[in-house]
Amino acid sequence: MKRLFIPLLALLVLAAASARVDYMSIEPGRTAVTPGGIMPVSVTLRNTGNQHEYFFVRYNVAGAEYKTGLWHLEPREQDTFTVYFQAPNREGVYQAKMLIYNDRFSAEPTFDLIVAPTEFNFVAELKPDYTTVEVGEEIVLDLVVANVGSKSDVYGILVPGDVKSDSNTIELGQNEIGHAELVVKTYIDDNPGAFDVDVRVCSLTLWECHNVASTVVLTKSESLQSVITIDMVDITTFSGTAVFTVSTTNIGSEEKPYLIEVETDENTTAFFDGSFNVGAGETKATKVTMSTSELGEHTANISVRANGVKVVDDTLTLSFEQAGLIGAFVAVTTNLWLYGIIALIFVSVVAVYLLWPRAKQPYEKSKQAESDFIIASDITRPKEERTKAEERYNDFMKRFG
Repeated sequence: MKRLFIPLLALLVLAAASARVDYMSIEPGRTAVTPGGIMPVSVTLRNTGNQHEYFFVRYNVAGAEYKTGLWHLEPREQDTFTVYFQAPNREGVYQAKMLIYNDRFSAEPTFDLIVAPTEFNFVAELKPDYTTVEVGEEIVLDLVVANVGSKSDVYGILVPGDVKSDSNTIELGQNEIGHAELVVKTYIDDNPGAFDVDVRVCSLTLWECHNVASTVVLTKSESLQSVITIDMVDITTFSGTAVFTVSTTNIGSEEKPYLIEVETDENTTAFFDGSFNVGAGETKATKVTMSTSELGEHTANISVRANGVKVVDDTLTLSFEQAGLIGAFVAVTTNLWLYGIIALIFVSVVAVYLLWPRAKQPYEKSKQAESDFIIASDITRPKEERTKAEERYNDFMKRFG
């Protein structure tokens, strides 16, 4: 539809026998209005006289006449009044007439009122507008775009960098509604709290954008904010007591209270300091001592609460055995293989150390006997030297030959 540009400002001079209002302007709020819609119109008057002035106001559109309230101007005052024109229900161009008057003057300004559907217009909404999720989960949001204009349009979708959309644009005809799925990913190490997902939807024809938002509240369960470790789960002892340690680490963002609870049978008693606070990023080690008057196997149910929420529920097995010779025998035999291996290695090292020189002796003497035999057979050597070498050789042969 070809746009119509209409002068929005008309200057009228009011003439009367005793002219007290000499200036007036009229300015429609916009170019066109939708069928049955409301068009605001601004009217400016100036009282140039020295008396109060009161005015009656009427207007007429397409044969329908409307009245407004009484207007008042102080002496030498200028003011702007607003009249809300009711548009006809059918499209068209209508001449809107006004009548502003009192007993001394009257004025009848007119302007063209264009009634037509808006060519390009849309609304957008992000659903849900408020949601609560656990850290590490994905949030799926529904972006709804409705074309309420009279012509087709294409709408661009602008999302933050950490938000994924299954579509960057939506094309809609008149009165059509489109959807885009937005996925917001959260991570296990995100801090609890609220944040807004801000999305812009823009008409690629008008270059006009609407902003929509959804508030996401992240929660983090207490079990994800604490690390609890127990140094033993199976304990065997030859006394009437057993000791183990519970380590509590707060990986949350603020200090929190903890409570350790130990449930045992009627013959077993637990001694420990079970109520304490742990600061963010800190660790607390709690020593638990179990005592019993009845030998045999016992179990202890251990639970840890953070901020009143149970984060650990575990069971320990404790075996209280007979002390004395039987207990000592069991304790010794438990490590017998280890002691035997260490002793064997020690004896082997000592034996090698003591026997090694003797092991080398026959070999060394055989080399000496071979050298003596060569010397005794060498007639070029002195007789005395050959005689001693022969004696040593004969002695070797008697002992080792």
